[in-house]
Amino acid sequence: MAILLIGNGINRQECLSEKWETVAQNVVARFGVDSKSVDAMSRSMTLGYEMLEHLILNNNPSVRTIDVLAAIGDEVESKSKLKADLSRTIHSKIMALPVEMVFTTKYDYSLERSVESDFKKKYMTKETTYSLKRYQIAGNKQIFHIHGEVGYPYSISLGFERYCGALEKLRASIVENVKIEKRFDHSDLESI
Repeated sequence: MAILLIGNGINRQECLSEKWETVAQNVVARFGVDSKSVDAMSRSMTLGYEMLEHLILNNNPSVRTIDVLAAIGDEVESKSKLKADLSRTIHSKIMALPVEMVFTTKYDYSLERSVESDFKKKYMTKETTYSLKRYQIAGNKQIFHIHGEVGYPYSISLGFERYCGALEKLRASIVENVKIEKRFDHSDLESI
């Protein structure tokens, strides 16, 4: 079975996404934080998000982490939604390839909308935080948004805490599925 792994470069190629610095500036502005006080734009996305979230939450006690993640999702999705027809983009060419599954680090639904212009997220699992089992279906393909998706804002993985949580969940999932053939026997220690 052929599987593809796709990053956000295709959105950048098609001018469907902004740089992290622009997304960060727009999000802090949305929450009334002066973007000049945010050093997050010059940092890596992972560290920058941690700083951005901390600054927003400290300046707005009523704002929650999910509000910040939803705002980032809105920013990510907004530019790709402006392009009504994605059928002639690299996205549609990728979706036309003979593969059954696409794993993507992209948060938006531009791949899905390239084959279904009126795409609406589908509920494949009750998983809303991490992205181990949840997927979307479009063009007879399963699309796994491994870093989260805009339709489930709390699933968006940004920042070290989110990535570490996802890794721990993945590890636990693997460990649960491993069968131990032989139980540890203390008598084995005597031969050592």
